[in-house]
Amino acid sequence: MAEVTEKPPGIRITIRLIRSFEYRSIKNIVIKSIPITSTVGELLKDIGKEIHKSSTLPPPFKKTNYDTIKIFTFAHGQKPNSTAINLEDDDKFILSNLDNSLEEVNLENEVELSYFNRADYDKFKLNPVEQQWN
Repeated sequence: MAEVTEKPPGIRITIRLIRSFEYRSIKNIVIKSIPITSTVGELLKDIGKEIHKSSTLPPPFKKTNYDTIKIFTFAHGQKPNSTAINLEDDDKFILSNLDNSLEEVNLENEVELSYFNRADYDKFKLNPVEQQWN
């Protein structure tokens, strides 16, 4: 007899909030039980709510103008070489269509997403090895 596997009621996503690429200012937040049928736009609203209500995020992370979300890595997948962000395949990994469901963009449980300011990302991408420590 074949075993029937049910999809979980929602997926767990780790959001990597990137305040600064140069200084590698990154904080993670975890959002649990997100319905796979949610849209990317709904996910962004949920992330905004989590950022706003978080008591552990420093104020600078709450004030950053995040406007772009990109897949960093899938569960049990290979991590990118850059510790800040996956610099490859922007057209494939940046979730730009806010009407797509999470299932349509192939998000699955335990995926890691990077949330950042696109202008800062484009500037960093020109010289990704530069890192400030001051």
